[in-house]
Amino acid sequence: MIRCGSHTSESDIENLNLLRDQRKLSHLTADVILNIPVQYIIVTDGSFTVTLNQLQKQHQVINQIYKGENNDDLDQLPNNSKYPYQPIKGNPNISFTPQILTIEQIKIITNTSLNYSSVNDIENNIPNGTKLAKGLNIYVTKLENQILGIAKSIPSQACAVDYRTIGNKEVPGIFGNTYGQGKTLAHEIGHCFGLVHPFSSAKCTSRLSLFLDKE
Repeated sequence: MIRCGSHTSESDIENLNLLRDQRKLSHLTADVILNIPVQYIIVTDGSFTVTLNQLQKQHQVINQIYKGENNDDLDQLPNNSKYPYQPIKGNPNISFTPQILTIEQIKIITNTSLNYSSVNDIENNIPNGTKLAKGLNIYVTKLENQILGIAKSIPSQACAVDYRTIGNKEVPGIFGNTYGQGKTLAHEIGHCFGLVHPFSSAKCTSRLSLFLDKE
């Protein structure tokens, strides 16, 4: 099974306008809350559902991980001896908003055929105006080619995860204790922020100004 379909190249990273982003973020201090608006977009053919409770638990997972509050559950991650998992160095001031997910942050789109292997495939088949202009767009759907999750690019404002990965330890997705505890989405969000795989030769960078709503 392909765990992550996200990839980048040296040229993708080097072509970013990093100076602009650094100027926009230079005023941020340690006491500033980094609010990142999130919208969940479920794209289904009617053969599966994702409950509000599952999405709320999933939302808790990404907030816990990026705040660095998940050290107690690292033993629940799938074993990976070649590329061992490491805890993310979290920032307690990062907040995926709203803190408590409500139905207003969820959009449901029904398409008759789901043959998605990229975020572009999804976005080419949904109505205009669906996405957040400023923030993070998370597509929950049925992915093809054994992909669990994929970012639109590294970095970007959108990623997609297979619906079976949505949940947490208490309310796991269909993939259960392996890939059903919400870690896939946390992984793909890292790509959206500019993090590359540890085995990639590309440089790590960030485009946080795409997401931030400063408090």
